Amino acid sequence: MIFGFKNKKQDKQASAIAYAMYCGAVKRARQEALYKDYGIADTIDARFDLLVLHVAMILHRLERCEDHVLAALTGQKLFDTFFQDMDQSLREKGVGDMGVPKHMKRMLEGFNGRHTSYRLAFDALENGESGASERLNDVLGRNIHRDVTSDVQDDPRPDSAAGASFDVRSLSGYVVSCLALLGAMADDVLLSDSFSYGTGRTADADKNKEEIGGKAA
Repeated sequence: MIFGFKNKKQDKQASAIAYAMYCGAVKRARQEALYKDYGIADTIDARFDLLVLHVAMILHRLERCEDHVLAALTGQKLFDTFFQDMDQSLREKGVGDMGVPKHMKRMLEGFNGRHTSYRLAFDALENGESGASERLNDVLGRNIHRDVTSDVQDDPRPDSAAGASFDVRSLSGYVVSCLALLGAMADDVLLSDSFSYGTGRTADADKNKEEIGGKAA
């Protein structure tokens, strides 16, 4: 994600918007209900996975803004903010200068793999493609509920390895609700440094669960 923008005012604006978006994604990803209600283990990997998911949903919405330049720049800034935070987190955990690049490379690979998978799944839902719900279930099953020993990258394990307690259909319903929440935002509300992702599970999450087909992982 590389964009050659030189407008300092717009650059500053995009940075402020991206920071608000990132804070919103972090709050969403840290919701206790996501771990408790959907059977997701509260591990470092799972927190990373859920944060990537929420950032990916915002990036998906940004691609649909009429102001393509500001939206693209904000998307880049959001990406940059994400990895600046990851870098800082690693250093705070005691990872040395020599080790940080290796961890960051693995996280980057994980982010890119997930973002691509989510983007395709979200597009399929938006376009009403046949099997879109099952595709979302599959993507979430492979990328959200991983065991603590797996690498941070798109996990090729079959759904059966995800664990019996993981409620992928409910998580899919939650994702659909978040996408709808973002989709309903006017561009000027989305592209604002007062951006709010909302808090807690969206009102339609349980309803969407019933509409999401496919076998739970």
